[in-house]
Amino acid sequence: MIVTPLRCETAPPPRVAPPVARAPDDEDAAAPAGDLVCATCGRRISHDDHRIAVNGAHEHTFVNPGGFVHVVGCFALATGLAYVGDPQSAFSWFPGFRWQIAACGGCGVHLGWIFRAAGDPFHGLLPAQLRRG
Repeated sequence: MIVTPLRCETAPPPRVAPPVARAPDDEDAAAPAGDLVCATCGRRISHDDHRIAVNGAHEHTFVNPGGFVHVVGCFALATGLAYVGDPQSAFSWFPGFRWQIAACGGCGVHLGWIFRAAGDPFHGLLPAQLRRG
């Protein structure tokens, strides 16, 4: 945004060239409606169209063995993530699924987990760590 001082004159304002269109892959290009991005760095993670219900609901609240409460939303697809550690089956919130921590591939913030079972993976993402793109 360019801010210029106010001027009082009778001449017409100077002509300004129209803005140049940005390429779709520019980092600061407008995200499509429904995009969900990392709240910390803005990296695209998922989209509203990828919301799914698992065990009858999209959103679940769980307590981990350390006593921390986590609200997770289930998504069929999430990109831009890095997975931390080996898949684990102990303390899985979804029986029959192994879990692995999912962090933002841009800034490394914990965004949730990927849950994997034979050919049926999904992501449990932390809504508090996401924002609209």
